[in-house]
Amino acid sequence: MITLVWRGAGILVPIAFFISGWITSYSFEDPTLGNAPYMFWTLLWSGIVVTLVGLLTLPISKDEETGKWAYSGNHSFLWVPVIGWGLLFLFLCVKFA
Repeated sequence: MITLVWRGAGILVPIAFFISGWITSYSFEDPTLGNAPYMFWTLLWSGIVVTLVGLLTLPISKDEETGKWAYSGNHSFLWVPVIGWGLLFLFLCVKFA
């Protein structure tokens, strides 16, 4: 049985992180994980993008019969919702500031 690591738009989490790190690396002489300003900017830009993607793909819909809001889909990476990854990136960004 194949286990998927992402569902829906979850694949955008690592893609946004690596593209953000790649673009940010052009502004720094030392683009390593130990460079705090580099990680700050990488996590900031990827956190903003992933949070916006998470907000746009929130799996909530309104049930016609009851009129209540219901969970109707799944967008996750490593079994964590995309919005959770965006908020985690932004929290870690503050840690590196």
